[in-house]
Amino acid sequence: MDQLVERLRAVVGDDNVISAPDELIVYECDGLTQHRHTPRAVAFPASTEEVAAVVRELARERVSFAPRGAGTGLSGGALAVGQGVTIELARMRRLLKVDAVNRLAVVQTGIVNAHVSRAVAAHGLYYAPDPSSNPTCTVGGNIAENAGGIHCLKYGVTTDHVLGARVVLSDGEIIELGASGAGDNVGFDLLGAFVGSEGTFGIATEATLKLLPLPQAVRTLLADFTDINDASRAVSAIIAAGLVPAALEMVDGATIRAVEASVFAAGMPTDAQAALLIELDGLEAGLDDEAHKAEAICLQNGARGVRRAKDERERKKLWAARKGAFGAMGRLAPDMMLQDAVVPRSRLPEVLAETYRISAKYDLLLANVFHAGDGNLHPILCFDRRNADELRRVEEANREIVETCIRAGGTLTGEHGVGLDKSKYMPLLFSADTLDAMLALRAAFDPSGLCNPGKIIPAPRGCGEARVVAAAKQVADGDGRASSVDSHLTPLVDEPTDSRPDGEPLAGETKNVAPVFNASRGAQTHESPRAPRAQSSRRRTRAREPVAAARSARRRGRDRRRRRGDERGGREKLRIRLAARLRARHDGRARGRANHSSRRARRQERRGIRSLEALRGQLRHARTRHRDHFQAAPAPGARGVRLRARARHGRGFRGGASRRRGAIRSRRGRGDGLPGRDGA
Repeated sequence: MDQLVERLRAVVGDDNVISAPDELIVYECDGLTQHRHTPRAVAFPASTEEVAAVVRELARERVSFAPRGAGTGLSGGALAVGQGVTIELARMRRLLKVDAVNRLAVVQTGIVNAHVSRAVAAHGLYYAPDPSSNPTCTVGGNIAENAGGIHCLKYGVTTDHVLGARVVLSDGEIIELGASGAGDNVGFDLLGAFVGSEGTFGIATEATLKLLPLPQAVRTLLADFTDINDASRAVSAIIAAGLVPAALEMVDGATIRAVEASVFAAGMPTDAQAALLIELDGLEAGLDDEAHKAEAICLQNGARGVRRAKDERERKKLWAARKGAFGAMGRLAPDMMLQDAVVPRSRLPEVLAETYRISAKYDLLLANVFHAGDGNLHPILCFDRRNADELRRVEEANREIVETCIRAGGTLTGEHGVGLDKSKYMPLLFSADTLDAMLALRAAFDPSGLCNPGKIIPAPRGCGEARVVAAAKQVADGDGRASSVDSHLTPLVDEPTDSRPDGEPLAGETKNVAPVFNASRGAQTHESPRAPRAQSSRRRTRAREPVAAARSARRRGRDRRRRRGDERGGREKLRIRLAARLRARHDGRARGRANHSSRRARRQERRGIRSLEALRGQLRHARTRHRDHFQAAPAPGARGVRLRARARHGRGFRGGASRRRGAIRSRRGRGDGLPGRDGA
């Protein structure tokens, strides 16, 4: 029995901790399924105090943890690596306060994004950030990743709408960041540093959000293009003309066809190569003029047609198609690799052309749906991860796409975060000094290194992560708490680096550096510990001691990682067996349902055939009877008339006897040859 799990159950309740292997499979990945790490356990606290109590138990055992919301992230940021514990906040979803006068709301961070706007709509307000996953994603996850969304072009990303946060640090301490209202922040912007930290600084349990008034009027346009480059040029032209749309989204041809074949179909032309979804909002006066201007710009840049949503229902249908695009990708392939790079708007045509060239080079299907207004690309590579060769090609194509975006003056992420997925690309943008500064800032919030480890900073620098924490501990205050980040950090390590234009060593080489944070100068310097200096033997011995200690620590770390690798191998085999068993059970049930359905269909078919044959027999019998009656030679007298009447009205005809007698009398009167009653 895991004693830690039992203590966690004592904190939050027996029903609020899970540790069974088949239950933990749900939490081994987020929305990006390429990265999988099964947690040791999952805890479901219901308040800030319970979160703090859980974190204190984990800190006492030196067990790492990862906060998680709805698990819709696309960078592997909510995974508990190294058998850590997942702290699931989805049950903390209360709206604590709405201040309509000051236009703010206080919420628990497990609340769903869309539910905030729904709750304050009665006050004529709404919460602006709206990622595509806003019907399911949580505010806490948005804060961790600094999510943007469809309307970020005009209204900004999450950090622009968070006024304050209540945070639990890695030792269980509860702190307040930011302020209760706008304009009263004093000192360093610690809240700004926290938003977008991807859960590596602490766990946000409550947040004060800024609300905006609902726009007076909205105009939504859909422009379709036969050339995706024309659509890219139209994007730049719209912004250059001085228009600031609330949203400016692009959907390429592959995505249009996938969406229109799904339940999200909105009537977009499937023969188009690209479509722009443009939304303008604000005051009613002048909004139609802006819409006409945007329409004219699209037509001037090669749009085949521009359609305007005629009512709110059609507008919502268009946006549902855009937000459902990622889900519709399941019609193209079972897996997808999604990137989140940002490039200048003016470079969109060439970067898009290069992404399609790369996908063709590796024989992969590529789809693009993204926030074109701010150049936030979302190239999606569709593939089947069960094909090892295809998976290798996807990884190579993914790296080339990232490098292309960076060469074009772009960056790694616009809203999805770095997480596990993009950490290996960080050296393409940042020097070793910058990464060390990031680690130092992280150590100021999380000196223990237990809070969501392994994220953002590249994995090969894990030892660097540990040394910064260790250095922070060496300069701890007398009460055992680490001092602030301006302490004299003197870490020492041999670390590999990637090749960079500024003369850094190539990948695989090492450099011996000692980054020293000097409080008086406010910067880091690098000194070589092996440089010859005129010093006494005692000072040389002291200088060698950290080197020997670092080498010994590295050896111990290698042994520990080897043992952990063996343990992970066993866990991975167990996970594979369990997953195979679940798949087999699911496949067996699916086959049973399919067989049952096919048997039922065959029975219905046989039943229908028998019914059809019976109907045909009845029809043949009726036709034969009708023909026999109709073609029978009329006998002299009234019998012939009766036979013709029966043939005309059916065998059961009983009415109209007086009409038949009248017809007989009239014929007798006309001398039609019919015999009278006396046989004359």
